[in-house]
Amino acid sequence: ARWHDHRAHWMASEDPPAVDADPDRSHVILERWEVPFEIGDQRSVITGTLTWSPGPNVVLWLALAGGFAAAAMAAFVIFRGRRVTVLAVVVAIVVVVGIVQTTGLALAPNQVGPPVLRFLATAIYPAMGWIAGAVAVPWLLRRRPDGVYIAAMAGAVALLVGGLSDLSVLTRANVQFGADAAVARAAVAFSLGGGSAVLGMCLALKPKQAVKTGVLR
Repeated sequence: ARWHDHRAHWMASEDPPAVDADPDRSHVILERWEVPFEIGDQRSVITGTLTWSPGPNVVLWLALAGGFAAAAMAAFVIFRGRRVTVLAVVVAIVVVVGIVQTTGLALAPNQVGPPVLRFLATAIYPAMGWIAGAVAVPWLLRRRPDGVYIAAMAGAVALLVGGLSDLSVLTRANVQFGADAAVARAAVAFSLGGGSAVLGMCLALKPKQAVKTGVLR
């Protein structure tokens, strides 16, 4: 059974005094809250501790996203003769990041159902990007023009599904994830930066023109 219980969270309209005094540190607000319950003739109690957790540094994670995108685009420009290879590498990175992100969501604690089924349910949308990436990378390495279009699909899925749809992860203090919250935030940042970079590279390559100039076959 699941329900929302006011005894388990802070009910006042203002923050606790300790939080007002130092919002950048963790604070134990209630040492112990209790919710008694009965199942048939058995009586028991649910207990817990109410803790204030400061939120993450959003600017830092957005800077990571921007830094990754900038580094990828810089490599794309510097290694001009290997631009398609650079694109393939970035696509591979965002696919791996997407798999890690989906696995972490599936392994989040206090979820219903077996982890395998949760993974399959969570992977419905991001898997489109993984499949596109798995097709795009070998095609790009063979310098096929179609690989650029498929790579753009992988980048769009990474940006929209792995990045923008989970943007709140960069602002929430507590994250439902199967590993440390920093891993979840890093996955979102790399999805944002990597997806943006992939789309930018695909636009810059202009497949039809690249075929004429010999960049693609």
